[in-house]
Amino acid sequence: MRRTTSVAAVLALVASCFGYRPVILMHGILSDAASMLPLAGHIQKAHPGTKILNIDLYEDLDSVINPMMTQVKGVADKVRPFMAAAPDGVNMIGFSQGAILLRTLLEYMPDHNVRTYIALSGPQGGQYGDTEYLQFLFPDFTKEHIYEIFYTTEGQEYISVANYWKDPHHMEYYEEYDMYLPFFNNASS
Repeated sequence: MRRTTSVAAVLALVASCFGYRPVILMHGILSDAASMLPLAGHIQKAHPGTKILNIDLYEDLDSVINPMMTQVKGVADKVRPFMAAAPDGVNMIGFSQGAILLRTLLEYMPDHNVRTYIALSGPQGGQYGDTEYLQFLFPDFTKEHIYEIFYTTEGQEYISVANYWKDPHHMEYYEEYDMYLPFFNNASS
């Protein structure tokens, strides 16, 4: 009986050493960490005990009025201690703008220890088109004219979505003004 208890204790110790890899979650534009709670719940149900960092930065309107590089740097500061506590690495899941933010974070942080990165609906190649949030933020503009704001120095400095807006009808302005997406997509010098 005592031997069985010892074996069970050793197996429990071994299992705890080989637990699930921690997960970092990042919400999308005009959203918040609470929107990722259902996903966190599914992860916990499937993999009990998984440590989860649900990033609560750049929520709601802050996700729009902070340029992407500001967000990348802020998120890097937030995830570094979490990554440092996980020497075997972490997994990352980002939704929408959070997906492109986390992907560029991988390039920005040479010291990351991400093992798996999952993008859910991320505009990795840029965005072009009328969306509900663009109509909410810029009701007087359509996709055909929003470049007049997004492809300016001010647009790039103050509007996150302008950093990954890719208007196929105005590529000359995209190439001239966008300092974020072309750089991280290795499309600029």
